[in-house]
Amino acid sequence: VLELDTKENTPILSVYGGKVTTFRCLAEEAMEKLHPHLGFSAEPWTQHASLPGGEMGYEGFPAFKEEMQNSYPWLGEAQAARMTKAYGTNLTSLLGDATSLDELGQHFGAGLYEAELIYMRDNEWACTAEDALWRRSKLGLHMTEAERAAVKEWFEKT
Repeated sequence: VLELDTKENTPILSVYGGKVTTFRCLAEEAMEKLHPHLGFSAEPWTQHASLPGGEMGYEGFPAFKEEMQNSYPWLGEAQAARMTKAYGTNLTSLLGDATSLDELGQHFGAGLYEAELIYMRDNEWACTAEDALWRRSKLGLHMTEAERAAVKEWFEKT
């Protein structure tokens, strides 16, 4: 449900609900409601746009995943598959010149390394452990309370 409040000529948009599968339609509906108040075009454009890291497209993903597993064999198949799915073509930026898991920094559990937290913080607006573990990665589901606390501590220090 989208609600637009225009008290004092200041638009405030509230979004309740929504799903990952409908984010494009929701975003276009939001822009349609806001554009008269903010002065920009509300023409739909997202239908054929790739999400960040998705430039290879659905059909190209299997070959890209294989390329990442071959390029970074030290990740292991499961880790490479998870990270490729999560970051797509941006995975190469996240991994940089690393040649081993040790070079990814502290391991927090569930395959989450410090390099991934740095990437989320610097590129995906993750400001808290909750952002990284629940909003962005859902890795919190596979971590112990102590591991989640270590991620929280890391964010508090950085």
